[in-house]
Amino acid sequence: MIIAYSILILLNLSLFFFHKNLHKINYPVDHPNIRKIHTGSVLLSGGLFFFINLLFFLLANILFGFEFIEFSNKGDSNIFLISAIFCFILGFIDDKINLNANLKLLIIIFILSIFLFLNKNFIIEILKFSFIDKTIYLGNYSFIFTILCLSLFINAFNMYDGINLQSGSYSLLFFIFFIFNFYNLSFLSIFILSLILFLLKNIRSKSFLGDNGCYILSFIIGIFIIDIYKSDKIYADQIFLLMMIPGIDMFRLFITRLLLKKNPFKGDKNHLHHILLKKFNQSKVFQILFIFNFFIFSSVLFSINSILIFLIFIIIYTVIIKKLNFS
Repeated sequence: MIIAYSILILLNLSLFFFHKNLHKINYPVDHPNIRKIHTGSVLLSGGLFFFINLLFFLLANILFGFEFIEFSNKGDSNIFLISAIFCFILGFIDDKINLNANLKLLIIIFILSIFLFLNKNFIIEILKFSFIDKTIYLGNYSFIFTILCLSLFINAFNMYDGINLQSGSYSLLFFIFFIFNFYNLSFLSIFILSLILFLLKNIRSKSFLGDNGCYILSFIIGIFIIDIYKSDKIYADQIFLLMMIPGIDMFRLFITRLLLKKNPFKGDKNHLHHILLKKFNQSKVFQILFIFNFFIFSSVLFSINSILIFLIFIIIYTVIIKKLNFS
C-alpha cells in the first residue's frame, strides 16, 4: 500500500508541475464571455486532478485487490468508482462541446439510476430529523427521492462554481467534515492532496474545475454524505444545512428564470456571487462565502439547532439579495 500511495503522490505532483502542457493536447478551456468574470483562456482541468486518483483506485482494486474505499453500508466501491469516472467523462465532453442542458440532466439521472440499481444500499429509505422524534418512511418513493436529491445537489454544486476557490474550498470543508467523522481516511488523504494542488492552480486562474470537476466532486460528496447518513452519524436537516448555500441559490435562480419565462438551466449573472461582486472584489466575495460555509459546517459538527441556523441564514441571504440586487 505504501508503494501505491507513493505512485499516487507522484502522479498528482506530475500533473501539478506539467499542468501547462495540457494546452498542447487541446484540453478543454474556458473562454471569457459576458457571464464570466475572468480574462483569457483557462484550462478546465480541475476534474483531472481527481480522475487520475479514481482510475488508479479502480485499476489497483481490480488487478491487485487493493481496497482504498470502505463504505459503512458495504456498498460496492468499484461501481462507485466507475460511476464517478462516468461523471467526469460527461463533464469533460460538456466542457469540450457544450452539451444541451436537458441532455446533461438526463445523462446524470441515467448514471445515478444505474449506480443506485447496482448499489441499493445507497437508496434513502427514511428521513430522520434532529428536532423531532418522528421518522418519515419513503416507501416506493425512495429510489426517485434519492435520484432527485443527488441530481439537485450535482446541479447546485455546478451552478455554485463561479469564482476562484469557491467550489474547491466548499469541497475541502466537506472532506474535513468526513475526516471528523473518521470516514474513508485513506481515500480522503489523497483527495485532499489533489484538491490542494488544484486550489494552488485555481487561485492564480491557471485551472478551473469545469463541469468535469464539478460533476466528479459533487457525485463523490453526495454518495459519501448518504453513506454517513445511513450510518446514523448525521440527520437529514443537517445535510440540508451543509448544502444550503448552493441549494437555496439554485432554487431562487430557477424560480426567477421561470417567472421571467426563461430556460431555468440557462446561465445568467444573477448568482449569489455575481450579486456580491457588485459591492465587493472577488477575493472578498470568496471570504464572505467561505465564512458562511465554515459557520454552517461548524454548527453541524457541534450539533447547534438546525432551525436556528437556517433562519439566521435566510435572513442574511434575503437582505443580501434585496439590498445588492436592486441597488
